[in-house]
Amino acid sequence: MPHEFFDHTGKKNLRFWSEAAIEVGKSDAQHEHVHERRALIDRLLAGEDVDVVLCDAIACLVSKEEHRRLATAGGRGWQRYKSAAIKVYDVSLRKWVAV
Repeated sequence: MPHEFFDHTGKKNLRFWSEAAIEVGKSDAQHEHVHERRALIDRLLAGEDVDVVLCDAIACLVSKEEHRRLATAGGRGWQRYKSAAIKVYDVSLRKWVAV
């Protein structure tokens, strides 16, 4: 897979892509928060260190069907991807992520 296919700056140009998002392409994929925004906000409001919370503010480009599956998947963060059987590629490291 050529690295030039990915430019990971902006809302749809992300470091992490699902296998299905790679197949359907950027125009038919969706930006998905790995750790849901509500959970990140709750952690900040609870007084957790901002820098620690920001480390979990990451996103992954997924297909529309995967986005629907993630909405009901159990777990938090990457565990939701594992529960939904979604394979993830790390553009920066050029390898598949073990979720």
